[in-house]
Amino acid sequence: MKAAKVYEENKEKMILVRYEDFNNGKLNTIENLANNLSIEKKNDISNKLDVQYQRKGKPNVDWEEFFGIDNLQRIEVICADYMNYFEYNTRYI
Repeated sequence: MKAAKVYEENKEKMILVRYEDFNNGKLNTIENLANNLSIEKKNDISNKLDVQYQRKGKPNVDWEEFFGIDNLQRIEVICADYMNYFEYNTRYI
């Protein structure tokens, strides 16, 4: 919530990149960011886009099992405005 609020209050000075969007088009996202920031492309980094730099987490976490439905509802009630603002779906409220 704090990071979302900081972005909302300063969006004219920031470029939003959602993790999901980055994952769906890494090279394109990086190239667009570089263009928006007037950074010249010097090297091809396409061979480094899928290098694992940290230990991999569990990709198929069952959110209901992990948090519980009551807690997911609380999270969504608290975060609903920003979830909508950043185009995330709510399922539990």
